[in-house]
Amino acid sequence: MVGQIVELVLPILIAAFWGAIAVGILIRFTRAKKGKRIRTATEPLVAAAESYQENLIGKTGMQNLNEASDLDQSK
Repeated sequence: MVGQIVELVLPILIAAFWGAIAVGILIRFTRAKKGKRIRTATEPLVAAAESYQENLIGKTGMQNLNEASDLDQSK
């Protein structure tokens, strides 16, 4: 009985989660100023991806870029 409920409710919750993300992106896109719409709309997703990367490898992407540019400049 419980397994059947989970099989029914879980896909609905997953769809609602992704739907909420899509609605949030659309709202941010429509409220943003012209010329910066895509950057403003996707900013939370990029921040989440960078946070996820930081948790996986222990360094941020920006930190890696800064270290690489410092190495290039010192040569």
